[in-house]
Amino acid sequence: MTNQQSTLTAKCPICSTPATQPEIQETCMRAKSNPPGSFRALLATCVNPKTLKKFRKNKKGEEPCMHCEHNQLTETAGSFIEMQNDINPNTWLEIHICPNCLTTYSVNTQTNATLAI
Repeated sequence: MTNQQSTLTAKCPICSTPATQPEIQETCMRAKSNPPGSFRALLATCVNPKTLKKFRKNKKGEEPCMHCEHNQLTETAGSFIEMQNDINPNTWLEIHICPNCLTTYSVNTQTNATLAI
């Protein structure tokens, strides 16, 4: 459970580097260019184009690329580490580590206040 809104505006209390969430990027290794020029270009190189086309139309079920051997996942860790309970009830703290100065800090999801730990 992360509060995207607080992370979008939170900054390191020491050096003011913005907090970031983890990101996962998918790349099709069969596509002629990444990102492919169009959905039609992706379908031209896809090993299962009918399933991909059906998924895109219906948006139901699991994305067919998830388990495809040609799908390369690249994860960027971001500054987010974990969530912790705050001393106040119903309040969470996002724990981050600054990629710039390596300060560990918390972001209060209710107030967006940051505090170096």
